[in-house]
Amino acid sequence: MDSPTGAALDTNRANFRLGNEVWITRGATFVRNTETPNIYDANHVTDIQVSTTSAIDYLLASADDAYSQAGHRRFDVDYRTPPEFVARLLLDGGYARDDTVIMLLEGELINMARGHDIRPLESDSDWGALWTLLAVDWREHGERTG
Repeated sequence: MDSPTGAALDTNRANFRLGNEVWITRGATFVRNTETPNIYDANHVTDIQVSTTSAIDYLLASADDAYSQAGHRRFDVDYRTPPEFVARLLLDGGYARDDTVIMLLEGELINMARGHDIRPLESDSDWGALWTLLAVDWREHGERTG
């Protein structure tokens, strides 16, 4: 059995896979959505297990092929990723490190969540309001992160 940390990371990975093409190849899992090539969460490599020079070379070349439409290459690494791969990205690949915090609840909730007005999206107007909200959120995210 994996640790609670590993389970939290695996859950986060599973969420990123939803609605995207996923395949496993020689030591890694690829997540891709060709309709949204520049959305990082929908286009990345994860579950990386390669550590030899030739296997790392193959994985990097495979990523170039898989994400040729994207303006980025993203490799999600964690404490389970071989250090040889992480070192290759940082020392030879010119990749920037970007940390993510994943929160994990241990035990029971202390307070009850407040009620929210949750309604189904039934009309074109409802869907339009959702897309407007998502567009504002995405624009604000882009302004914050560049």
